[in-house]
Amino acid sequence: MDLIPPATALLGLLALWLAWRRDQAAARRQRDRFLDDCRPLFQRGTVIRGGGAYPTLRGRHRGRRIALLPFVEALTPRKLPSLWLAMRLDGPTGARGTLDVLTRPLGVEFYSPSAGLPHRIDPPPGWPGEAVVKCDDPGALPGGAALEAIAELLRDPLLKEVLIAPGFLRLVWQADEGDRGGYLLFRQARFAAGRLDPGRLGHWLDRLHALDGALRPAAPERQALRA
Repeated sequence: MDLIPPATALLGLLALWLAWRRDQAAARRQRDRFLDDCRPLFQRGTVIRGGGAYPTLRGRHRGRRIALLPFVEALTPRKLPSLWLAMRLDGPTGARGTLDVLTRPLGVEFYSPSAGLPHRIDPPPGWPGEAVVKCDDPGALPGGAALEAIAELLRDPLLKEVLIAPGFLRLVWQADEGDRGGYLLFRQARFAAGRLDPGRLGHWLDRLHALDGALRPAAPERQALRA
């Protein structure tokens, strides 16, 4: 009879462990499918699944190489986790230096190069005053059309970061916010969005291309002169 309580406790722990394993497997399957519906937006779109992390998607959109990288940030106490989506457009941008604009900084933006850039400048007129604007060369900032395009992006509360470099552009925006109950009770970063809506992604792709075009406004004119 003395063995019954320990055996019962062991069975209970085993049941909890099996339930946890099933829960983790279901969460992993949901993460793996997050970008599947968006693959048709790209030419030669390829989804690369990352085990316990969110998958990445790489392909060509309007002739440009683009990579999508979802990731979770859950480092800030008393703040719900965020599911961020980094969108990177590769190729020459026309920028002569690196410019990073970080909105609502909390000091935990591990994905941002902002802390490593040497120069901090005041936000231009029309930009949020709390934005942290850093660059590697104040004399190489983009022109007016690009600054206006960035200002338009900064009006969206979901935008987190704009990064411009000579070889690529990157936008980071919030795809989802963590479930409050699951996070407060179990400190688990769970998100309601099982799959990213292609229409929503298409909207952000348009904005990424618009910024690219604003950085290189003279490109069509140069092409016309060559023709």
